[in-house]
Amino acid sequence: MDTINKYILDEEDIAFEYEIQKNSKSSLSWSRYIEMWKQQISNDPKRRPAEHVIWLYNRFAQQFKDDLNVWNEYITWMIQINTLFQNKYTEFVLCLHERCLESIKSKDSEKICIQYLKIAIEACNLCSIRKALDISLQRIKNKAKHAGIWESILTFLQDKLIPVCTALGEEEEEFALSHPDDKNEDSTSVLEKLETLVYKVLFGTKNNNNINNSTDENLVNTWASQMLERYLSVCPIDKINDVLLLLSKTHDYPVIESCFKRFLFSKRNLKDHGVPYSLYLIYLNCLDHLSLFKEYNELMTEVQEKYPKEEVNLVIFDINHSIKRSNLEQLSDRLIKELAKTKTLKDFMTLYNYSLDFEQACINIIVQETKIMEVSHDWENALTHHMSQLDKLLESRDKSISDLRLRQNPNSIEYWRARINMLKDEKERAKEYGHALSKIDPLKANHPGELGELWCEYAQLYWDQKYYSAARELFNTATKVPYTFLEDLEMIYLQWANNEMCIFGKDKALNILAKCLSVPETFEGDIVKFYSKVNGKPLAHSILFNSLKLWTLYLDLLESKPLNESSVKNIIDAYETVIKLKLVTPLLFANYADFMNVATHNPIESYKIYERMLNSFTQSVTVQYEIAMKYISDVIKDRAISGMGKEAIREVFENCISQLKDQDEIDIIQVYLLFDSYEEMENQGKPTRYSIRVLLDGARSLDDKFMTSKVKLWQLSLDKTETLLGPEACRPIYEECVEKITPDSKCVEYIIKFASLEEDMKEWKRVRELLQYGANLIAPAHNGKLWTFWERFELQHGDKDQYKQMLTLRKQLEDTMTVDTEEVSQQEGHIQFVSSAIEPSHNTNNTGGGIANPNEIDLDI
Repeated sequence: MDTINKYILDEEDIAFEYEIQKNSKSSLSWSRYIEMWKQQISNDPKRRPAEHVIWLYNRFAQQFKDDLNVWNEYITWMIQINTLFQNKYTEFVLCLHERCLESIKSKDSEKICIQYLKIAIEACNLCSIRKALDISLQRIKNKAKHAGIWESILTFLQDKLIPVCTALGEEEEEFALSHPDDKNEDSTSVLEKLETLVYKVLFGTKNNNNINNSTDENLVNTWASQMLERYLSVCPIDKINDVLLLLSKTHDYPVIESCFKRFLFSKRNLKDHGVPYSLYLIYLNCLDHLSLFKEYNELMTEVQEKYPKEEVNLVIFDINHSIKRSNLEQLSDRLIKELAKTKTLKDFMTLYNYSLDFEQACINIIVQETKIMEVSHDWENALTHHMSQLDKLLESRDKSISDLRLRQNPNSIEYWRARINMLKDEKERAKEYGHALSKIDPLKANHPGELGELWCEYAQLYWDQKYYSAARELFNTATKVPYTFLEDLEMIYLQWANNEMCIFGKDKALNILAKCLSVPETFEGDIVKFYSKVNGKPLAHSILFNSLKLWTLYLDLLESKPLNESSVKNIIDAYETVIKLKLVTPLLFANYADFMNVATHNPIESYKIYERMLNSFTQSVTVQYEIAMKYISDVIKDRAISGMGKEAIREVFENCISQLKDQDEIDIIQVYLLFDSYEEMENQGKPTRYSIRVLLDGARSLDDKFMTSKVKLWQLSLDKTETLLGPEACRPIYEECVEKITPDSKCVEYIIKFASLEEDMKEWKRVRELLQYGANLIAPAHNGKLWTFWERFELQHGDKDQYKQMLTLRKQLEDTMTVDTEEVSQQEGHIQFVSSAIEPSHNTNNTGGGIANPNEIDLDI
C-alpha cells in the first residue's frame, strides 16, 4: 500500500486505478492513464518524475506481457527518456529489451533484436552485445540477414574494440619491432626500440607486467578474439584473411594460433587459396609468443623459400624475435653471415643499417648499465665483442658492397677492377687479379678489350717488379683464353711485344708478333665466319692474323731495323700481306710507297704503289684526292731522279684527274694548278697552249658549287691566253665565262671585262650588245659599274641618239625590275647568254699575233 501511495498523487490517479482494476484487459485504459502521466512529466517533472511512468509501464507490460505493441511503446519511450537524461537509463533499456524478448518468444522479434544489438554496441556493453548477438542469431530465422548482424559486430570490433586491444598490447609489442616493410620507420626509431628490447632481455624481468590491469586486458582481448573466432566459422572464404588480420590485433595468441591453423594453414595446399606474406608474419609472431619454436622454425623456412625477395626482411624479423631467446653475440655473428648472402644493394643496405643499430644498441645498453653496477668479466667480453663487430661493419662496408656486386655479376670486369683498386698491397692485388680471372667467364665478357686489359694489368704487375718469367707466363696464358673480341688479343700481344722491346730489344718483340700474324690458307673463310657470327660467338684466335694494330707495329719494327736484302723482302711481304688481307690504310700505303722509294732507290717502284692506292680507295674521293696530291708531289719532286719523260708525267696528272673529276664532293683545283705549274715550269715559266687547255678543262669540270675555283681557273685561262695568243683569242673563253659564271654580280664583272676587250678592238656594236645583256641581269640601282662604263663608252664612241637610247633603257629597267634579280640569279642562274651575231671586223689593230679564227684555241689545244 505504501508503494502505491508513492505514485498515486490525486483523485484523477485514483479514478484511473479503479478503471484499470475494473477493466484490466483494456489496453486503451492503460494507454490513457500512461499518456496522462507523460503529460504531467512535461508540466511538472518534480511532482511527476520519469520513475513514475516507468512503474506504470512495468505494470502495463506485466499485464500484456505477450503484446509486442505494448513492449514497443514502452521501449520507444524509454529510449527517448534515456536520451533526454544523457544515457542514465542505458542499462535499464538493455534489460528491458531482454525482458521483452523473453516475454514474446513466439512472435516475430527481428526489429527488437536488431535494436537491442545496436544499443548494446553503442553502450560498448560487451556482455549485452554477446547476449544480443546470441538472441538475434537465434530468433531471426532469415539467414541472409545474419550477415548484416555480423557486419555490425565487425564494425564495432574494428572501430572501437580493436584499437583498445592494440593500445593495451603496446607494451608487449615493444619486443617486436615494426614489420620490415614499414617504410615510415627511421633509423633512430629502430635504434631506440632495439635498445628497449636489449635492455629487457639483459636486465629486465620477463614477467614484469602490470598486474592491476591484466584482468581487464585479458577480458577485452578474450572477448574480441572469441567473437572473431566465432565469426570465422560462418564468414565467407574471401573475407577470412581480413578477419584473421583483425584477430591478430587482439593479442590473444592461443586463439590466434588456433584460428590460423584451422582456417588458414589447413587450406594452404589448395590452389585457390593463397596465404599473404603479412599473415605469415603474424602467425610467426604468434608462434614465437607461444614458445612454439619448432613450429616457428619450420614455418620460417617455408616462408623464406616461398618469398625469396623478402629474405632480408625475414632475417630482421627472425632476429627481432630471436633476441629474447638467443645469445646476443651469436646474433652478431649471424648478421655478418647474412650480410654476405644479400643479393641486391637495397637488401644489403637494409640489413647493414639494422646490423649497425643492433650493435650500437647492445653497446649503449651495456655501457649504460655497467656505470651503475659492478662490471663482470662476462659483460666486458660482451662489450668487447659488440664493439669489435661494429668496427668490422664500418671498416668492411666498401668491401662488402664490392662482394655484393660480384655476387650479382661475377663476370663484370668493372666490378673486379674496382675491387682490385681497393687494395694497396701488391701481393694482395696480384692475388685478387688471379681470383678475378678465375671467376670471369670469357664468353660472357660484353665489352671489347676489357678482359684483355685485365690480363695485361695482371701481367704488368709482375713485369713492373722485374719478375719477367712470371709475367711472360701470364702473357702466354692470357693468349690462350677463349676471347670473343679481337680487341682483347690485340691488347695482350701489343702490351707483351712493347714490354719485350723496351727491355730485351726488337727481335724479341718481332718473334712474338711473327707467330701470331701467321696467315692461314683459309683466311678469307675464317674472316667471313667470324664477322657473320656463325655458330654463336666464334673465338677471336681464328682471325688474330687480321689485326691491323698488330701488323702496324710489326711493320714499324721491321722498318726500324737495318735494311738488307732479307729484311727488304720481309717488309715487302708484310705490306703485301696487309694489302691481301684488305687491312691496308692510306697511311700504310703511303709508308709502303716511301719505303719502296728508299729501299730500291727507284721512284718508279713507289709510283706503282700510288697507282694501286688510287684504285684501292675508290669509295672515298677525299682519300683519293690526298693520295693524288702526294703522288703528284713526289713525281714532280723526283722527276730528275726517276727519269720520267714529260708525257709520262702528263699521264700521271691525267690519270689522277680522271679518278677525281666530275665529283661534287671535293674541290680539286689544286691538281689543275699543279698541272699548269708543271707545264709552265717545263716551258721556262711561260704559258703554253697545253697549260691553258688544262685550266679550261678544270673550269669546265669542277662542280658549280665550287664557283670560286671555277672563276679562278677561267681568269687564269684568260690571262694566259691573252699573253700567249692575244686578246682576240680570249673571245670564246669570255663567251663561256659569261654563260656559266654565277652569281650575276660576278658575271657582270666579266661582261665589263669582255666589253672592254671588244672596245680595245673597236668593235662598238659588240660592246653595246654585251652591255645590254649585262644591264638586264641586275637592277640599275645595283649595277653601277656597268652603267658607269656604258656612259663613258657612249660619251667617247657614241652619238646623241645612242646616248639617249642608253638612258631610255636604264629608265625602263628601273621601272620594270622590281625583283632583286641578284637573289634570283643565285638560286636559279641568270638569263641565257647568246653569242653576238655580229662578226668582228678585221680592220682593227690586232695585238694578238694575227689570229683570224676566234675558235682556234679550241681547235689547236
